[in-house]
Amino acid sequence: NRRIGVGLSGMVLLSEKIGYYRLITILKNAYKKIRETNDKISGLCGVPKSLRVSTLKPSGSISQLVGVPSGIHFPIAGRYIIRRVRISEHSDLVPYLIKNNINYEKDVSSDNTLVFEIPVDQGETRTIEEVSVYEQVRCAELYQRYYADNSVSVTIQYGKEEAKDLKGIIQSSFPNLKCLSFLPRSEHTYKQPPY
Repeated sequence: NRRIGVGLSGMVLLSEKIGYYRLITILKNAYKKIRETNDKISGLCGVPKSLRVSTLKPSGSISQLVGVPSGIHFPIAGRYIIRRVRISEHSDLVPYLIKNNINYEKDVSSDNTLVFEIPVDQGETRTIEEVSVYEQVRCAELYQRYYADNSVSVTIQYGKEEAKDLKGIIQSSFPNLKCLSFLPRSEHTYKQPPY
């Protein structure tokens, strides 16, 4: 059961810029090219072709490193945010960050850990607060249908007023998705949150 997984990230920025119709064409072409490349390389190596070749994973910090929201997630805050990163005080990275004037403080919940505050430009797009649970699920379905033969990994955030509709949303998306995760939107605050 060989698998490779060519993933995508920052896709919300792309879809906001070019629209879903053009995006679908790109996804179809990308999937076709990945499949052709997998077949060719497998043949050259004398191994069976991968059953699965494309995926959408959460990505997290790697996406943010290049300034795009992870996977197919909408940003949780406005365009400009502070991303907090926890790093061991013994890491070789610490002197470099301090030398370059990156704000930091001691971690309030872990010993021997520092929390650095890195400014991030998430690009010009809608935030999760501006996108309904319905649009988020339809977006996941689009990527599952036109690109990902592995599961699409996405956490759908919903508001209090949308909670009553979750059962119907799950039932209607069941034939189109392999899995879904849900998280209630919250106005919780705590010290040193990631964003």
